[in-house]
Amino acid sequence: MLGKPYIYRPLFVLIAVLTAIAYIPMTALHWVAPHWAELAYAREFVGRLTSAAKEPGHKKPNPYFQPGDAVFEWEPGECWTLGFAKQNLTDSPQVREGIENGRYIVAGYVLNIPSEGIADDLYAKAVWLDDNTGRGGIFYAVVDCIGLSNTDTNKIRAIVWDWARAEDISVRSVQIAATHTHAGIDTTGMWGFPPFDGKDAAFQQLMIEKTARAMIEAYENRQDGQMFLAGAESDDLIRDGRAPYVFDDIITRFRFDPAAEGEADVYLVSAGCHPEIGGSRNPIVSADFPGYMAEYIMEATGAETIFIQGAQGAMITANSERGIDKIRPYGVKFAQYVLGERGSVSEETELPALLNIASAEVEVPIENILFLAVHRVGMINHTAYRVHGKPYRYATACELSYLRLGDRENSVDILIVPGELAPELAMGGFSTEESSARGGEYPRRALFDILQDYPFASERQIVFGLANHFTGYILPDNDYVVHDWLPYVLEGVDRFGKGHYEETNSAGPRTAGVLTKGWQTLLDGVEVEE
Repeated sequence: MLGKPYIYRPLFVLIAVLTAIAYIPMTALHWVAPHWAELAYAREFVGRLTSAAKEPGHKKPNPYFQPGDAVFEWEPGECWTLGFAKQNLTDSPQVREGIENGRYIVAGYVLNIPSEGIADDLYAKAVWLDDNTGRGGIFYAVVDCIGLSNTDTNKIRAIVWDWARAEDISVRSVQIAATHTHAGIDTTGMWGFPPFDGKDAAFQQLMIEKTARAMIEAYENRQDGQMFLAGAESDDLIRDGRAPYVFDDIITRFRFDPAAEGEADVYLVSAGCHPEIGGSRNPIVSADFPGYMAEYIMEATGAETIFIQGAQGAMITANSERGIDKIRPYGVKFAQYVLGERGSVSEETELPALLNIASAEVEVPIENILFLAVHRVGMINHTAYRVHGKPYRYATACELSYLRLGDRENSVDILIVPGELAPELAMGGFSTEESSARGGEYPRRALFDILQDYPFASERQIVFGLANHFTGYILPDNDYVVHDWLPYVLEGVDRFGKGHYEETNSAGPRTAGVLTKGWQTLLDGVEVEE
């Protein structure tokens, strides 16, 4: 019942009325005892709840959206130009002290866990990539955090855009993603104690500024070289915790080899795997396994590494014991697979210096009553807006991008996704009518299968997830189950008696269909040079 659009407005009006009634005596008491910190806390509490009745406005245009290349080209440039930079988010005395004193909330799986210490530093890392075809380059930044709203993504973009305009630099796309570490400082607000958000304003601003600075310095550090693609077997590193047990068991490795003698390589490593080894109640800040993976690769090869999260939704995770002391061994093991010291790595393929990118905005319905509630009380700052004449009342704008690296013969397709994509939505292998939670077939094709309909498709497709907007899990609708009478607030149980946690952290059951349709429309619009 609570999932129906007609219940939203009465529910939030009821919240507003009740909290307004409570607010009157509290305000009167505040005049008597204005120094009471507890009273000030209570006033903010009811004030936040009162704001829940406020309706989101209408959709506003995104001034930082870039559609990408009007026409995909086939003629490579002479070489790749890549720049790398990183900014430490936790090295200042103020942040260190705040971590030790519990100033920050750790974004684990339990709400309101104050930080108690730090195991390793959090970073914002960025690359500038240009194919030297004269069309400009792209930025790709990754932050050691749980996720970023499109609001904060655009704040970062605003800094980079102002700098690029002042320097007359041609930028085709600015992509900003999260590693999704569950031992990071809360950057979305969702891990606070409702109705208070878990973000710290000062740290949030520092993260925004340092992420932008990392991108600018990446451009300044650019150098020419070659790019090589390889795949490493993940073997027993990764497991799937939810049927239909589908995931990409190949770790994708891009290695940039600078032309200048003595310059170190740069690795871009992508795999779908939750960084949650610290555990659900862990109070120690850490970048989780991507941080220790990068540390090992640096010690072994002298190369910098940026980890890009893949399709890890529902629920691809590390095949490891949990605990803060278990993170380093797993990170080291992961790095050894990346470098071929364990398992096997395919022969490297050189990618010709050719980059094409196309992006689109899509409207994702917000049907999760809990998502709406935390948005309205100000816990999260995602952009949400009202819609009319549709079976849903609220929505958020998300970006999709199709990034193609390489020429006709040697290339890789990358689908850049704004959330935690269930791998079967990309790779196929959906639950059948007999095995699905709702007893039906998935009504659409997998994204990689759709991509094969187009003449520009590569032999290898991968996903870069959690980019530009934190939208939660993206799940097949034939396997989507919510609680019967309190959807999204309580965990649903399917016809086989299995719990469905992921739905409580998703925008709604229409998300997969909307994104799939968005991808198809985007790919239909790609024009290719003859």
